[in-house]
Amino acid sequence: MISSSVEPHIFVEKIITDALNDNASDIFFLPENSIYCVRVRINGIQKNVSEIPHEYGEMCVSHLKSLAGLLTYRTKIAQDGIIRNIINKNGIAKFANSELRISTFPTMCGERIAIRILQEADSEQIIEDLNFQAHIAEKIERIIKKTDGLTILTGPTGCGKTTTIYAMIRELLKNSHDPASIITIEDPIECAVKGISQTSVSKNDNEWNYAKALRAALRQNVKTLIIGEMRDKEIVKVAL
Repeated sequence: MISSSVEPHIFVEKIITDALNDNASDIFFLPENSIYCVRVRINGIQKNVSEIPHEYGEMCVSHLKSLAGLLTYRTKIAQDGIIRNIINKNGIAKFANSELRISTFPTMCGERIAIRILQEADSEQIIEDLNFQAHIAEKIERIIKKTDGLTILTGPTGCGKTTTIYAMIRELLKNSHDPASIITIEDPIECAVKGISQTSVSKNDNEWNYAKALRAALRQNVKTLIIGEMRDKEIVKVAL
């Protein structure tokens, strides 16, 4: 347990800084009855890094939500946000070479927070940077060169789906694929890629959700369409 005399924002900054230095992919603030357990995932393996008093953990969660532009007073719904280019009071950028994807989830013991870390080094990766076995990399290269068809990437959280998808997009651009013919539809946008068109949708927005964005994209002379999730029948039907 750490002392609650340490300001929550200082504790949060240290947790994030240590995670970045350790090349962690995820940080979790997990509420229990009397404590918050703070865990990180490094190379696919989770480990505990701290246990903090529950009330102190709630203050840390509130600070993270504030940094991500989320509604701090909404604690009974799930929210998603991004932390990037945070400038402190001295004008110094914190976490300048990384993007932190924040996801909240209400539980019976309090709000759970999951933080996905995307570092700058990850933002330029192509297929050869992902250390696939040679025969798998060759199959992916063949898929990328096809002029039609559907490719679906599946797997558990943290297995590398998003990293692989963006590496495939960069591979297309590297091979002179027209950026104007690539559209991504995501909830929310995971990583900005120069030149292509990316749109952010929401499952709670009837005006601009996956299905409506998909239908609209088909009128944009798109050759490569990336769909962040196929989470229900309507989306799958439109995609097919």
